[in-house]
Amino acid sequence: MPTARRGAAALASCLAVLAGLAIPASVQAAATESPADREAALLHRRLELSALRQWSRHRGAWQPVTLPAAGVYVVNLWSIKCKPCLAELPLLKNVVAGWKEKPEVQFLFVADPPDETSESEAAAFWQSSRAALPDADPCHADSDDLRRTLGDGAEPITLLLDEHFVVRQAFVGSLFNRPLGRSIERLLQSVRSSAPSPPRKRASGRAR
Repeated sequence: MPTARRGAAALASCLAVLAGLAIPASVQAAATESPADREAALLHRRLELSALRQWSRHRGAWQPVTLPAAGVYVVNLWSIKCKPCLAELPLLKNVVAGWKEKPEVQFLFVADPPDETSESEAAAFWQSSRAALPDADPCHADSDDLRRTLGDGAEPITLLLDEHFVVRQAFVGSLFNRPLGRSIERLLQSVRSSAPSPPRKRASGRAR
């Protein structure tokens, strides 16, 4: 091989090695995992949501998140810079409307990671595009705690949590053609069946 070609090949090899070193190991591993593997890796993780802030459309201000008691929490992680995230929000609008009469299922739309969507950007987007967005007050993460807990930086991510905020099902990437509605129903049925039965009332009156 001529000297010039050998030099070019060596340079290309070095650049490839340096490029690999520049990519975090977690990102390299995620790139080689199948979507099913990545979703399975998110299961059984407990999320701390109490530190989130929520935009009140009624008050026009950010405030601590409100987490009503529920059997299933649907948490959608989105970013204003993520086109797939924005594209699926009208779909999620229909899902939220379908469960509106069942308070056992609560939805949270969390702008995350925080460095991609500021609070002002999230509020402005939700106000300007409300006709196409879910009927819910958006939330915002002020730290990377959620991503550290999940160990996955994909966008979007939609998680189904049980009443203890433990991930029971995960959808990494777009929700189009994914069985979100059926998955919510299955998890809700599972939560209901595992709930303790109320104690039976003793019959009143004296035995004859």
